[in-house]
Amino acid sequence: MCKNHSRRDFISGVGKGALALACSSSAFGLLGRSIANASTLQGTGKTLILVNFFGGIDGLNIVVPYNNQIYYDRRPTIAVPASQLNIINNEVGLNKNLTRLYNRLNASGKLALIQQVGYPNPNGSHFESQDIWSLGRRDVSRQDPRGWLGRLADEYFDSNFDMFGIGVSNKIDFLTNKPQVRPIIVNSLEDMGITWDWYSDADNNHRKEVAKLNATIQSSDDALKNPNQLSLKQSLKTFHYVGEDLKQISTNYRSTVTYPEGNYFGGSLREIAKMMQAGRGTQVFYTGIGGWDTHSEQAGSFNGQLDRVDQAFDALISDLVAMGKWQDTAIVCFSEFGRNCFENGSNGTDHGHGNSMLVFGGGVKGGVYGPTPSADDLRQESLGYYLDFRSVFKAAVSGHLGLNPGPVFDELIPAYDVPLDLFS
Repeated sequence: MCKNHSRRDFISGVGKGALALACSSSAFGLLGRSIANASTLQGTGKTLILVNFFGGIDGLNIVVPYNNQIYYDRRPTIAVPASQLNIINNEVGLNKNLTRLYNRLNASGKLALIQQVGYPNPNGSHFESQDIWSLGRRDVSRQDPRGWLGRLADEYFDSNFDMFGIGVSNKIDFLTNKPQVRPIIVNSLEDMGITWDWYSDADNNHRKEVAKLNATIQSSDDALKNPNQLSLKQSLKTFHYVGEDLKQISTNYRSTVTYPEGNYFGGSLREIAKMMQAGRGTQVFYTGIGGWDTHSEQAGSFNGQLDRVDQAFDALISDLVAMGKWQDTAIVCFSEFGRNCFENGSNGTDHGHGNSMLVFGGGVKGGVYGPTPSADDLRQESLGYYLDFRSVFKAAVSGHLGLNPGPVFDELIPAYDVPLDLFS
């Protein structure tokens, strides 16, 4: 049975929180008539993959200020020693649980590390902070319910295929005003359609044929005089054909790359690779992974989760390189907030503010952006806000997708809205 999912489903692990489209047409977003490939004429035709680390990832233990003793003083048991870092420069190193990413990208200058990112007047609630990042606005009380991705779609996209959600469900991110650009949201490409009922094996094929007939049969005008009937009929038809198309894309996918077994995030990235290989023209993919709310015994769970992310990204990059898509792809990783500068009494960290973001891809200008935490920064309860998160998203929209971010990010940012030259 379908159930509604809230943001609370994401905190312990996004893998179980995604809406399967087979459940209901409301999850499908009542797609409009456009079921063709994405064909937006504006922009560069490149692909942006957004990865949300749900739960507030500890960026301070990812991009580590290893030359600052205050960092080690404040985290006596969970600080990452310099010997367990990939050294980036004389100030910071990258956690060795991201060694595959480092080995692939750092030498070629395709890995950007962005420090002390945040927004004005920090909020320590997972749910409100996630709303702020999703809306692209600090003021969450404004009447427009669309997130910045919905505004992007309404402004520039013309097809439901232009934006895909994989393994996540978040109505703010995917809400649009135009049905023909509402994103498709799935756990996997094979999810969408009539699900198999294991208690009625003998009847399943018959049920599928009836569903197909109901979706595709030409009804008389008399039967469809009611506009609501016509809308439902069109939605069922679109649902059927898009579901069949996605299943065929999955069937046709060929790759020599092995994605890590038992790694849900890796499975989500493989679904993205399938869509990219099929050439449907999707410009934005959105996925994520939870499990970062590390209030206790952080080291083990954090490092293991980071290694799983590293394995999954390594497989995706290999896949995109093999299919010739890597040069036109950028991946942006973010989280709703960072953690406190000091460890708590349970060998973990509590909710903080300023955080690190990772941006990488074939056209990324690598390096370290934003100020490395100083001794004064690290003496605070949590890291500060020196770079607005919208600056990073604006750079991705303009520098990578080739679109004007002005209509998308329309809230005046009082400080730290710094233009970032992240893309070549």
